[in-house]
Amino acid sequence: VLSAIYGYAIFYIPFIYINLFVTFGFGALVGLLVGFAAKLGKVRNSILVVLFGLGFGLLSEFLGWAVWIYAAQDVLILNPMTILRFLQIVATEGAWSIFGWTPTGFALWAIWGLEAITIIGASTAVAWSIVGTTPFCEHCDRWIDDEDSIAPLTPIVDQEDIKERLEQGELACLYDLEMRDGAPTSYTELSLLHCPGCQENHFLTVKTVTVTVDSDNDESKDEEEIVENLRITADQHAELMEQW
Repeated sequence: VLSAIYGYAIFYIPFIYINLFVTFGFGALVGLLVGFAAKLGKVRNSILVVLFGLGFGLLSEFLGWAVWIYAAQDVLILNPMTILRFLQIVATEGAWSIFGWTPTGFALWAIWGLEAITIIGASTAVAWSIVGTTPFCEHCDRWIDDEDSIAPLTPIVDQEDIKERLEQGELACLYDLEMRDGAPTSYTELSLLHCPGCQENHFLTVKTVTVTVDSDNDESKDEEEIVENLRITADQHAELMEQW
């Protein structure tokens, strides 16, 4: 369905700039569906999710071309080699123009290549981002997404030292961090995940957050993880929650 909408949209929308957003949005939506399907199917292997994103992105690109050709010639072609030969003919004459320029040959193939990379890349990236590194509780057969956040804390100066100590189980190295008032532009955030079912799986993510505000007063955050989903005990989880 998405490929059909995309194929018709690319064929009928005369504005190339709008088509750029349509192309990225199409790839992102495909990735969104793949990611949610993987999460619903409890696919824990992130590499497998990436492969699904790649595969469905490629399939969606192929079907999008099939619909585009159908919109242009009123004939449905599902043979990849036939589609390729048709595109070779289109490439000699061009498919659209912008500012009086009609890309043909190598230029048009390059644009089509960037379009394919955008769709497949967006599909893969979005699918992975949905499942990502979210922990899974095998005992309860569910994703662990119940999160407690502790922020904003004072920035960590020596991140490598803190990372090494945390990986050795020395969570006390975080106790010197103090809660900051107001809206700081740089701070530390602790994210604590736990399984509400068995209460046996607990994970800690520590990240630095930098907040920037542009000329339009729009705020953006740059996050850098020091440790991600570090396994901790229930007692350590409780101690961190009680510390601030």
